Amino acid sequence: AGATNAIIIYTARNELPKLFATDSGIRRCVAVTMPALALYQIFDAFNAVTGGIMRGAGRQATPAVIMLLAYYVFGLPCALLFSFTALDMRLTGLWLGLTVGLVVSSILLAISLGNFDWHALAKEALHLATLQAARTRSASVDDRHPDDNDDDDDDARSASCASTVSGLSLPYRADYNNDDDTAIV
Repeated sequence: AGATNAIIIYTARNELPKLFATDSGIRRCVAVTMPALALYQIFDAFNAVTGGIMRGAGRQATPAVIMLLAYYVFGLPCALLFSFTALDMRLTGLWLGLTVGLVVSSILLAISLGNFDWHALAKEALHLATLQAARTRSASVDDRHPDDNDDDDDDARSASCASTVSGLSLPYRADYNNDDDTAIV
């Protein structure tokens, strides 16, 4: 999506400003800035995906710290430098400065993702899913009606809850074979 947005913004850089402004000076300023915005889109899409992966892996603090540092230590100072100093790049400088922050963030997020122990994350996810299945099983047993004495149905429901979480078949209790990380039920 980022590359598609970048291509559209870059190729329509002279036409898009006409949709929003009638002043020719504003149109020129925006048209000159659009290539910087197109570059920004590519790194913004990468950051959105890598940040989502980090959040999905339960590592929310890492992208938060990385993006805070990237924007405030690199992006904002570069934007101010490019826009309001002898470089005098104005609006384009603001976007290029923010793009520098995104590039730094992208590099740091990629390094962070590359250092993940994916096997450990998978084991942690299985452990958490197993705990959730146990809670679900416990809740289904606790919520039964006191007059319900049909033990066969309770056992079937409990077994079903213990082995299935959100449609995924998972063992209730699993030990791991350290040689090949396979679950032993």
